[in-house]
Amino acid sequence: MKNLLVLIVISFIGSLAHSQKITVRVTEVQEFMKWGKHDFRKVVVWPDETKEAYKTDAEYVFDLENKTFTFSTGSRGITSHTIKKIKKSPLYTFNCSFVGEMNGKMTEIPTTICLNTDANLMWYTTYDKFFKRTYTLAYKGEITLN
Repeated sequence: MKNLLVLIVISFIGSLAHSQKITVRVTEVQEFMKWGKHDFRKVVVWPDETKEAYKTDAEYVFDLENKTFTFSTGSRGITSHTIKKIKKSPLYTFNCSFVGEMNGKMTEIPTTICLNTDANLMWYTTYDKFFKRTYTLAYKGEITLN
């Protein structure tokens, strides 16, 4: 009976260790664009167009166990999304997609989100199939591992 209790306690503690959430409080955003389909690094380093950075107040919460994330901001409320794939090294990389309007038609928009928890940076990259252009939003803020 004692062994069973120890096993249950160890299992419970192990499950707590794996339930990790990452919170990103975004304070600044800058948009980069590049013609063609590219990785966020290439878009940020060699953009075809860059918009001026601006201040914002938004929050992303990534639930690694349930493969979901939420996005919230004062003006838009809270939206919840499913993550298709998570890669953890060297950056946290999340692959997901959204259904959105492009050129008057509803279409799937593939999205990649990368986090550098050491530098408090996040990159949100989408590819526009209609214009054949990659957009990367570079976020600055505070990243907390829960």
